[in-house]
Amino acid sequence: MLYGLRRREIAGLLLFGIGLGGIIRVFTRFDIPGLVKMILLPTIKLQRSIDVDAPVEFVFDFWKDFTNYSRFMSYVRKVELNERFGYTWTVVGPGRIPIRWDTQVFALVSNQLISWKSLQRSLIINSGRIHFTSRKKGNETRIDINLAYAPPAGVLGYEAIRIMGFDPRTRIDSDLQVMKELIEQAYRPQLLFKSKKNAQSA
Repeated sequence: MLYGLRRREIAGLLLFGIGLGGIIRVFTRFDIPGLVKMILLPTIKLQRSIDVDAPVEFVFDFWKDFTNYSRFMSYVRKVELNERFGYTWTVVGPGRIPIRWDTQVFALVSNQLISWKSLQRSLIINSGRIHFTSRKKGNETRIDINLAYAPPAGVLGYEAIRIMGFDPRTRIDSDLQVMKELIEQAYRPQLLFKSKKNAQSA
């Protein structure tokens, strides 16, 4: 386990998971199938809600452009449209190792919903579901975020990542605040322009 932790790479995470699993097996009553399930199944889920001072149409347009995600998700380096009309994500993991996977958009309902899921055989299995609700007579948008992911070696792999200082759960709140500021700052000039135009018309 310690050897895997020192390597600070994907293979090291797997070794850490195997070693940690052995320790858990020795000191707990987990049976082998239970350990395998805990190691392999995706269990990390993130749920957040945030209000943004901008109309739902403006907020939705920002989110449906997946290339914007690298602007506020601190662990995402880029999201690119690929030749299969899906998206290839590149994140920087522990030890600055780039990790890539492909996703497909499964639902895109204008001004209401965006949903995606990683393709089979992706190194990191993940999915996202973003729901948008117009509030305060169209002047504010409530965003409900549901994310799920499974790092290599499942929960045990996540513990290795957390120990190395790469924990998306500790970053999501600050990332969403960055997103909120980006959208509100981008919308504010348009709001001022509309106010001046209305004043001139009056």
